[in-house]
Amino acid sequence: MVLCVLMLLVVTLLGIAGMQTATFGTMISGNGLEGQKAFWIAESGLQDAKDKLDQVSSVEAFRNTPGLSSPVSCGGGTYTITAAADPLDPDRRVVVTSVGSRPQASKTVETTIMKFTFALPGALYSKSLVTVNGNRTSIFGNDACGGTDKPSIVTTMPTIDFRNGYLTGNGLATPVTDSSGLELVTERSSSQNYPLMAYINAYKNYATLPEITDASIQGSHIGDDWGGDDIRLQDDIDGVPQRILLLGDPAPNVIYLNPPVNTGNGIKEVSLQNVTGHGLLLIDGSANISGGFNWYGLVIASGGVKFTGQGGEGKNITGAIMAGETGVTVDVNVTGSVSILYCSAVTNYLQDLTTAIMISWREIRN
Repeated sequence: MVLCVLMLLVVTLLGIAGMQTATFGTMISGNGLEGQKAFWIAESGLQDAKDKLDQVSSVEAFRNTPGLSSPVSCGGGTYTITAAADPLDPDRRVVVTSVGSRPQASKTVETTIMKFTFALPGALYSKSLVTVNGNRTSIFGNDACGGTDKPSIVTTMPTIDFRNGYLTGNGLATPVTDSSGLELVTERSSSQNYPLMAYINAYKNYATLPEITDASIQGSHIGDDWGGDDIRLQDDIDGVPQRILLLGDPAPNVIYLNPPVNTGNGIKEVSLQNVTGHGLLLIDGSANISGGFNWYGLVIASGGVKFTGQGGEGKNITGAIMAGETGVTVDVNVTGSVSILYCSAVTNYLQDLTTAIMISWREIRN
């Protein structure tokens, strides 16, 4: 009889313990779900900050957005964001912290967002020596699309090796044809610092086609994949090259080239011939451009860009070229029949791409 009572007591105690364990487990599960919801709310705050930065012209304008740090209702809770200048690059980067709150939990996440701009400095921007040598080479900074005129060449280097060609810029209508007039149409020892590798690393993630790793690209192989059927070339007028026309309102292509190392010279480089298209052309390395090459938009190369007269056809870039950051090549070399025409309309066209990109992220544990 006593044994039965003891057994009943033990079973009763085990039942009570089981009920308490189940209740505790439910509480833990509930707290975990609350934490996950708070995390999602905090992430929504970061996305809101990115969207706001995308819609303004600068990091400073974003940080001065009225009500930026006011709590925002979201998903049964709130998020609160704060923004601080990134000391590594306060003009382009901002550190955003978002706290997501629920009745029983809160989570904190942080990201660094970089603000990119497509306000082009001129027809050709280079961080290495620029060589121009071609009696059919035209680099025009005067706006082919009717906006504010810019320099023909902007370089961080103190000199430009100008031997032959035609340069216009800064509103000067008569082309400069020798080095004595360079100061009128170019900007040397420029303090303008465009982080070309940062552009490439950020926008390659938005490529409209898979990464291309070929050493040589022929237009006959890519066809209209790069948007060749969306543009129209115009004939020269009295020997003056004319801008490429963009047909309709197509979205900008983003083409990312990641060529192999040339075993002969140890440089990452790609050869482009008879290529036509539009958008943002990213080259992680150097480019040798020959034959026909017609592009509406912006070309960014981390290394050098070399144009040659090989191939018998002209080359027209309406927009701008930016190159020469990595120093793996000694110059940006422009020879042959080449027209690089600054066009302010390209800036607006490229604004269809996001300009605020998250470059780092972390969760801050409470």
